Amino acid sequence: MSDDKQNDDVIDVEPHVIEDVKPAVAQPGRSNVKRVLGFGAALALGSAVLGGWLYRDVLANYLPNDQLQVLNTRVDALESGNKQAAKRVDAVIALTDELKAKLGAAQAASDKSAKQSADVSAIAQITAGTVSDLQQTLDAQKKALSDVQAKLESGSGSGAIVAADPALTTRIEALEKQLATRDAAPPPNRVDGAQIKQALDHLKAKAAAGQGFLEEASALQKLVPAADGFDVLTAEASLGLPNATQLSDMLAQVVPGLPKPQPSTAAGASWTDRIGAFFSNLVSVKSLSSDDVGQAAAKASAFAASGDLPQAVDVLGKAEAALPSGLQAWRDTATRRIKLDQAIAKITAAVAREVAAKG
Repeated sequence: MSDDKQNDDVIDVEPHVIEDVKPAVAQPGRSNVKRVLGFGAALALGSAVLGGWLYRDVLANYLPNDQLQVLNTRVDALESGNKQAAKRVDAVIALTDELKAKLGAAQAASDKSAKQSADVSAIAQITAGTVSDLQQTLDAQKKALSDVQAKLESGSGSGAIVAADPALTTRIEALEKQLATRDAAPPPNRVDGAQIKQALDHLKAKAAAGQGFLEEASALQKLVPAADGFDVLTAEASLGLPNATQLSDMLAQVVPGLPKPQPSTAAGASWTDRIGAFFSNLVSVKSLSSDDVGQAAAKASAFAASGDLPQAVDVLGKAEAALPSGLQAWRDTATRRIKLDQAIAKITAAVAREVAAKG
C-alpha cells in the first residue's frame, strides 16, 4: 500500500520538456561590443563638436577658408580706399585754406590799391589847384605889366623915360617857364597798361620755360615797383628754375636708384606668414622706412607728372627717414619752384589791379 502512495506522488514529465527548460546564460561578447561602439560614437561626436568650436573660435583666424580670405581681401581694399579718400579730403581742405589765404591777400591788396588811388587823386587835385594859382598869379602880373607899359606910353612931354622894373620882368618870365613845364609834364603816376602787360607776359613765358628772366624782371619791377613778390623773382631770375614737366623728368631719373618697397603679406600667402604678420603688427611702430621713402618718391613722381608740385613735395615731407641726397635736392628745387610760381601769381594780380585802375 505504501508503494502505491509513493507512485501516486510521482509526477510524470516528458523527457523533451526537461531538455528544453534550461537556464538562460548571458553572452558577454555581444555586450562588450555594444559598449565599445557606443563609447566610440560618443567620443567621435564630442571630438567633432570640440573641433568645430576650436576651429571657429581659435584656428579660423590662422587657417581661414576661401570665403574668409576673399572677405579679408575686400576689407583690405576698403581700408585702402578709405585711406585714399582721407588723403583726398585733406588735399581739398589744404586747397581750401590756400584759396582763403589768397582771397585774403587779394582783398588786402585791393584795399591798398584803393588807398593809393585815393592818394593819387588827392595829389592830382592839389597839383591842379597849384597850376590854377600859378595861372592867376601870371595873369595878375601880366595885367600889372600892361599897366606899367600904359603909364610909360602916356609919360610927360618933357620926354622923361621911366624904365620898367627889371625884377618884375624876371619874375614873370620865371612864372611862365614854371607853368609851361607843368603843362608839358605827364599826369602823376601815369603808367601804360599795355606796356606793363607785355612785360609781364615776357617774364611769365621765360619762367614757364625754365629759363632765366633777369631782364624781364628788372623791366617789370620799374613799371610796378610796389608789387609784392619781386624778392623771390630777383633770387631766381639769373638762371630760372625747372618747370613741372622738367622736374618730373628729373625725379623719374632719381626714383630707379631708390630702395624698392617690400611686398606686403597678400591674401594668398601661407597661414604662417599671415600669423607672423599679425603678431608683428601688434607691436610695430608706424613710421616711414627706407622702403617707404622709395614708395613716397614714386607717388611724388606721379604728382609731379600731373603738374601738382605741392602734393609731390608734401608726400616727400612726410617721410621720417632721411631722404637720399638726390631726392632731397629735388625736393628743395621743387619747393623753390612753388615759391616762384606763387610770387609770379602775386605780381600778376598786382599788374591786373594796376591796369584796371589806369584803364
